[in-house]
Amino acid sequence: MNLLVIVILVGYILFIYKQHANFDGNDEDKSPQALVKFGFLTFYTQKNILRAYVYLGLELMRKDRGDLRNQQQLFLALLSRRFASLDRHEITKIYLKIMRHFGKVDLESVYAWLKKHSKPGEKENLLNLLSDLAYHNDKVTTSEFKFIYASAEKVGLSLELARSIIALKQERLNAKFRSASAAKESSSETKRKQKIHILGLSGKPTFEAIKKAYRDLAKKYHPDRFHNSSNYDKEQAHERFIAIKNAYDYLMRDL
Repeated sequence: MNLLVIVILVGYILFIYKQHANFDGNDEDKSPQALVKFGFLTFYTQKNILRAYVYLGLELMRKDRGDLRNQQQLFLALLSRRFASLDRHEITKIYLKIMRHFGKVDLESVYAWLKKHSKPGEKENLLNLLSDLAYHNDKVTTSEFKFIYASAEKVGLSLELARSIIALKQERLNAKFRSASAAKESSSETKRKQKIHILGLSGKPTFEAIKKAYRDLAKKYHPDRFHNSSNYDKEQAHERFIAIKNAYDYLMRDL
């Protein structure tokens, strides 16, 4: 019986080592690699969450073949802020290793793992990070939009939340354009639609629906709730909180 237990343990250790060899092994090893999958033996750690973010971020960058160098620099900066508890050198090392072998991953298994293991706040941070990456050059392609919305669905986030995050990024971009040229001012109807989406609503919501959405979101993203969070989380929450307040005020004046 003891021998059987030892054999099982050795097999288990070898399996895990093989699964993670692509990320912790020697860079000089050029041997063909098996398809990387996130499964029940992919443990819930900050490094594995980072790996998942990197895989999805690289896939997003494939949707826009623009200024790849600037995209990569921004992506690494966003990852360093999001994973402040990890050493930046380690983040860069993991990023470069994954980038070299990116075609050897089952993205659906990454989505399934994130949906099952990551917390709601982590999923939302992923969507924020992907959105920031997509808007790096002040424009987003249709393929990028589709990827972000599909990613939200596959990790278990609502379409309303995805719309809210995208609307916030778009409003920030519109504000940037408005400051550069008055001709970039959004139409009244487009602006109203963005404000509605920021509150996670759609269509023509009632006064009661707007008020309820505002109260729920203002409570969720209030700065006091992020006192012990990372700087990245604090910044994202602060931005959302201000946008939610502005959206509510705008819609109340427009009623």
